[in-house]
Amino acid sequence: MILIDNVKKDRAAINRVVDYLWGGFSGFATICLLIALWQLGSEKFGEFMLPAPKVVFLKAYSLLLEYKASEIDVTLFRSLVGVGTACVIGITLGLIAGAYKSFASLLKPLITVLLAMPPIIWIVMAIFWFGFGNFSTIFTIIITVLPLTFASSAVGMMSVSEELK
Repeated sequence: MILIDNVKKDRAAINRVVDYLWGGFSGFATICLLIALWQLGSEKFGEFMLPAPKVVFLKAYSLLLEYKASEIDVTLFRSLVGVGTACVIGITLGLIAGAYKSFASLLKPLITVLLAMPPIIWIVMAIFWFGFGNFSTIFTIIITVLPLTFASSAVGMMSVSEELK
């Protein structure tokens, strides 16, 4: 439906389908442009610096075909547990901090330090503390994602009007 002079006008189904497909064209065109720029960068800088998109897509396809050998399932497990845990903790604490200003001021120095520290430092410290394995990887993901989710949900909760609370 479209509005003409503030009156809803029904359109033929084919027009709605064409409009829907045309709406996705800009996203598709952007992706094609990025892949073309990627290809140009690969030709300019060489395969060593920037592999061509075709090579990368073929390698990704072969990795997906034999995912057990490439341990993709382990990586997905670690990332899902890490991001999931960080989101649950970060959003919960962020909503509480957004609702109670004293709790926000209590956690603000800790979150500031966590946001300022580069993830590479957390990776090295996690390896020293926990060794190689699942726990060090999950810890690094949590400690990297948690401050971002906390800050976002706290700001979101603070922006909710008092009438809606």
